[in-house]
Parts: sequence; C-alpha cells; structure tokens
Amino acid sequence: MPTRALKEVMIDLTAAICTTGRLYQLTSNEEALERLDQEEKYGCDAELMVGLVRGHQYSGVTAEPDALREAQGLAEQMRAAFELPALEVASRYDRNQWLAQMIKATQTWCLYVVNADVMHLATDI
Repeated sequence: MPTRALKEVMIDLTAAICTTGRLYQLTSNEEALERLDQEEKYGCDAELMVGLVRGHQYSGVTAEPDALREAQGLAEQMRAAFELPALEVASRYDRNQWLAQMIKATQTWCLYVVNADVMHLATDI
C-alpha cells in the first residue's frame, strides 16, 4: 500500500478477517438496519469490520466481544511490527483510493472470480 493510511486500514481489515469466529452479527430489526444504512452508506463489510476494530459502534450491529478483542490485539501487533500508530489514533483513509489499491493488489484474483462466475453462468444455461 502506497500510503501510511492505506497500510493502517489494510492491517485493520486483515486483523478482522483473521479472527477466529464471527466478528459481528447484524440484527433482524428493520429500524436498526435502516439506521445502519445511514451510518454506513455503502453497506461495505470491509469498512464495517475496520470500523469495529477501530472502536466504532454501529446501529444494528452486535460485535462479538472475544473476536473483537482478538482482532484489536492482532491489529495492534501488526501496527507495531510495521511501525504504525496505535488504533486509538488511526489515520483517516480515502475509500476510493483504498478500493483502487485493493483491486490493484488482487487483480488476478478479481479477474479469476469474474471469470469463474461467467463460467458458472455458462454451465447453468
């Protein structure tokens, strides 16, 4: 990742993904989910996970305490290893830059998934 902010957000996402068990669970309450749509307008799981690791709370989202502690601990360890600031002072990041860098970093994988979906659709016809 080319910037410190993007390195931080990738570390936080990696920590969230690497936890054992589920990091969070969404409620079935429609009003709470509507509030969540306003708070997290893109409905992006990755941004939600990064937010939880960074200590944000969201309507309609219940973080699993053990998994969240594990993710935060892992994020702190990786941040220290890469000489990045602690979670409490996490840098803001540009969402579009982050998405572009993730696509660039996983370009082959993204194309493979698209091709696999096309092949899957072709075999279902």
